Amino acid sequence: MSKLIERSENNSINHLLYSIKTELCKKCNQSFKELGVTGSQFNVLEVLWHKDGITQSEIQRYLGIKASSVSNLIDHLEKKELIERVFDENDSRVKLIYLTKKGLELKEQGYEKCSAQTEMILSGFSDAEELELKNYLKRLISNLGND
Repeated sequence: MSKLIERSENNSINHLLYSIKTELCKKCNQSFKELGVTGSQFNVLEVLWHKDGITQSEIQRYLGIKASSVSNLIDHLEKKELIERVFDENDSRVKLIYLTKKGLELKEQGYEKCSAQTEMILSGFSDAEELELKNYLKRLISNLGND
């Protein structure tokens, strides 16, 4: 029996999902600490690696978190010189978020850490089980409405 289940007195789906989320956050933060970012900050960087030069609102919509949380994450990333805010040439009221050279340089290391984390999480799962798990998780997200 895994330590995660042994520690939980409640084996309900909600409790198990919460426990998984908690453990994943801890592992992500430990893993990304070497890069000088938290798991949440890494998520913002990852969005920008896919689409650089977007607004804070777009990052918020993509990550599905509160505007105040995104603002806090962006402030920290800016202090670490991983991103910069630049006024939009077409609308001076809008600031776009761009990766700095330093932020771009973390991409390869970050994805290596993500791959290692995924391998650890799926250790002992067959390819078929991994696919089945993904499908179940997608259904859970769909059932929740992912608002």
